[in-house]
Amino acid sequence: MSKRFLCVCAALLFLTVVYQVGVRKAEGKVGPTLVGMTDNPRSPSSAVAIDQAGGVYSGQLGHWTRVATTAGPPTSIWCRTSTGEVFIALANGNLYRLEADWTLTLDSNVFSG
Repeated sequence: MSKRFLCVCAALLFLTVVYQVGVRKAEGKVGPTLVGMTDNPRSPSSAVAIDQAGGVYSGQLGHWTRVATTAGPPTSIWCRTSTGEVFIALANGNLYRLEADWTLTLDSNVFSG
């Protein structure tokens, strides 16, 4: 009887310690989520895409390369075909121009002009 009681106490102690250490339910790794994509006016038959984490990708036909990262979460991407410019808007209102060398240049802020 005392051996059984000791085992039950040890099991309860073990469960309490495991809970306090922070064992949580197992979760799988979630891949990137695409926010948007647009034609790349500088390179025929290619496109530029952005993911939820701010990754900027360039590519075509299954060959994509990460070329830049935004400073914050992006909300949209579009191109101005008349000038060959690609713009990325962030959630905080900052508007970035994607340069030919894949750097991001702050253009303006939607909320502050």
